[in-house]
Amino acid sequence: MVNELRGSVQRTTTAPSQSPPPSTYASNIYPGIQRGCNLLGCALPFSPVMAITGLYTAGGTDINDETVANLQTQFADQLSWTHGKHSARVGSEFEHADWNWAYKGLSHGIETFQSFADFLIGLPGNCGASVAGIVLPRSASAHLRAAETPNSP
Repeated sequence: MVNELRGSVQRTTTAPSQSPPPSTYASNIYPGIQRGCNLLGCALPFSPVMAITGLYTAGGTDINDETVANLQTQFADQLSWTHGKHSARVGSEFEHADWNWAYKGLSHGIETFQSFADFLIGLPGNCGASVAGIVLPRSASAHLRAAETPNSP
């Protein structure tokens, strides 16, 4: 009889953020914006990204300001038994994933104009929505398996 037990734990974290100079904060550029806020709310003080497609991009960036904490746990056990011409195996495994992801990068706003002419005449562009954060749920799974196979002579 053989018992195989294994387990693993993996944790990864990331927390990039941007630090533009305070002179570029939205409250220092746009009148009437409360200190520490931007055009879309008070999640971040950064000014929005303004882009003219294929020509120009200015302002902050929407790819940072996130926090990710990933914890994955896995345990498994397998019991093997051989008797004469037969062998049997029984095993189980358990896996748990805890992935918390808070992404505030889109809360700056993104103003995209399709052309320079659209920008000059003030046609509405594509402004990103305010996002408070994305948090993904936890998940767990468990499996039980069994097999009986005859041994060859």
